[in-house]
Parts: sequence; C-alpha cells; structure tokens
Amino acid sequence: MTLAAEQFDLEGLNSAFAAADPQKIVSWAASTFGSELVMTSSFGAESAVLLHMATRALPEIKVIMID
Repeated sequence: MTLAAEQFDLEGLNSAFAAADPQKIVSWAASTFGSELVMTSSFGAESAVLLHMATRALPEIKVIMID
C-alpha cells in the first residue's frame, strides 16, 4: 500500500490536528498507514513518550534509530 500526499486533504488534517490530543494523531496515523507506518527516534528521554504512544497504537511499528 503506497499512499501519496495528494490522497489527503492536508489543510483539513492540519486544521483538525492543530489542537488535537497527540494520542489521537498517533492513532489516526496507525489506522491510516497500518504496517506501512514507521517512526524515527534518537532514543533520548524525549522520545520515550512518543515511542510509548506509537507502540500502544501499533505494537509492531518499525522504529528507525537516528544518531
């Protein structure tokens, strides 16, 4: 499954997510992209919360380490 930016109403999504709870955004991404979703992380202290949210929404998410 390959999705292109043209398939989304980016202005609408930006407006909807501007004040959205971060978990809602992560859940939307997980349900929209499924196993195609990946995230990057430096595995620093700030990354821990987002990693936790992402793995709760999509336990098998692929995480790419950045240095």
